[in-house]
Amino acid sequence: MDYQLGWLKKPDIEEALKIEWYTAQNFWNKSDFEKIFTISNLRCVVPLVCRLEVKPRYNFLAGYCIYKHTKDSYNILNMVVHPEYRRMGVGTLFIKNLLFKTKKGDRKFIRIRIRDSEESHSAKKFLRSMHFTLDGIVPEFYNQYDKFGNIIGKEDAIEYYIAT
Repeated sequence: MDYQLGWLKKPDIEEALKIEWYTAQNFWNKSDFEKIFTISNLRCVVPLVCRLEVKPRYNFLAGYCIYKHTKDSYNILNMVVHPEYRRMGVGTLFIKNLLFKTKKGDRKFIRIRIRDSEESHSAKKFLRSMHFTLDGIVPEFYNQYDKFGNIIGKEDAIEYYIAT
């Protein structure tokens, strides 16, 4: 299979939303994605997509990774891989891309926060396999939603990092 990294563009938002809802983990909505394209965010937020090319001119959005760069790190804001393409190298491709950037010397760390829940077991396993280190717990970081999208509580996040 041939994967290609590229920039998330506005026409990709609908496809990214479908992946978001398949995974039902982070609950980004359309306005969250559209905020990426505001002038203030374009300076520090980078939206990547990974496309799987099946035939010429026929490809699928296999996943996306949205990260923010700070003075010393890349902070992954959201990284999701379509369930059909998990364990096929898509997440690894995103992390290796950021590791390559850090090794060029412009940043020293990659950071990511994930939900502290049973559902995030595979994400924890993936991050450990990529040599991320547990940095700590961030209390009440994520909103919890009911089936109607109403906020009903807060959930802790686990922060991981990798240094180069």
